[in-house]
Amino acid sequence: MSESEASACLRVLLGGEVSDEQMAELLVALAEKGETADEVVGFCRVLQESAQPLTLTQDCMDVCGTGGSGLSRFNVSTAVAFVAASAGIRIAKHGNRGSRRPNGSFDLLDALGCPFELAEDSGSCSSRPGSASSMPDCITR
Repeated sequence: MSESEASACLRVLLGGEVSDEQMAELLVALAEKGETADEVVGFCRVLQESAQPLTLTQDCMDVCGTGGSGLSRFNVSTAVAFVAASAGIRIAKHGNRGSRRPNGSFDLLDALGCPFELAEDSGSCSSRPGSASSMPDCITR
């Protein structure tokens, strides 16, 4: 696909105009043939256009992992978030659930009983008032 075709394709996918099965078929086909630079650029442009800004009420550090390695690893980025927070650094943690195993950031936070909200329209995040923890009230994906 050209860059513009890839952009148009991702807009359709993000617009909810296709079924999950159709989306999976396209992504598998792309992975099997190998993505071209033009396709990656087209997808990235649409993702940047679609990104929703997050308004922070305080300075903080973003900690996120790459995931998707297919290896059985524990969630390093979330562990780093806890270590940094214990040192007094405010953390803005974002992530998702694991796609193949329950080892995504939200899987770990959920298993630990940490409160988080998965709100589509959430555009801000702040620390809990009076809490010794730097964990945010909301963690958005």
